[in-house]
Amino acid sequence: MLRLTRCLIALGGVLVAGCGGQRSAEETHALVGSITVAGQPARDVMIVARGSDGKDYSGVSDATGKYQIDNPPIGTLRITLASATPPPPPGVKGAGASREPRYVPAGYSGTSADLTVEFTGGTQVFDIAAATDADPARSR
Repeated sequence: MLRLTRCLIALGGVLVAGCGGQRSAEETHALVGSITVAGQPARDVMIVARGSDGKDYSGVSDATGKYQIDNPPIGTLRITLASATPPPPPGVKGAGASREPRYVPAGYSGTSADLTVEFTGGTQVFDIAAATDADPARSR
């Protein structure tokens, strides 16, 4: 009986040691940062990162301009921005209307965007400071 108890304790120790502190085969990577337009946090902006595999990975900025894109591929990512929610039509007021502009300067959206980041894995910060004159070179 004593021998069986010792074996069970030893087996339990091996099981506990084997389960602790190990990562899964797939690590989680993220591209994170903030988006500002003319120095102000840009909320509700969709950021799209296109990898060399041709797939798009995206996130949306929150009220403070912060965004996160989960598991983009490692390598060069082409970045484009788009308004996630369009501004209200002219003259519309009320709960659906926003006093803050939700636009993205033309140089940061669509096929005209020339913004890239070299993603190396892990959690990498990439802040975008969009200028009103739409000069993507001003991003860092």
